[in-house]
This record gives sequence, structure tokens and C-alpha cells, in this order.
Amino acid sequence: MRKIQHPEMLKGLPDNAQLRGAEVVKLFGYSENTSMSQLLRNKSIPRPTHNCSGFSRNKNFGWEVKYLRGFL
Repeated sequence: MRKIQHPEMLKGLPDNAQLRGAEVVKLFGYSENTSMSQLLRNKSIPRPTHNCSGFSRNKNFGWEVKYLRGFL
């Protein structure tokens, strides 16, 4: 797993705030074109804390800020 590059982004957020997949991918320093599902399979980013199915085949993943702070 890469080190989080912008921890100051997390400082102002409450513990129960949630980040979406694109934000977590960017937070860990990967390009926005990088496949989030591939990063999850390779364990390059932590597993999501919330997993909700959406209207499409893709799922909406969410990470709680308090969970991500454990990786600092």
C-alpha cells in the first residue's frame, strides 16, 4: 500500500465522514484513470467500509475517514 499523500485533507473531516472511491484512489497517489477494482484486488488500497449497490453494474464504495486515518 502506498503512503497517503495528502493527510491534511482528512484533518478537517469528522470521523464518520465518508470518501468515495475516486477520492481514495487520489488520496493514495494513484491516477484517476487507475481502476479502483484492480487496486482493491491487488490490496493497494484498504478495503471499503461501506459497499452499496447502485443502479448500474458498478458498486458505490465508501471509506470512513476514521478507518483511513489508521493508515497514516
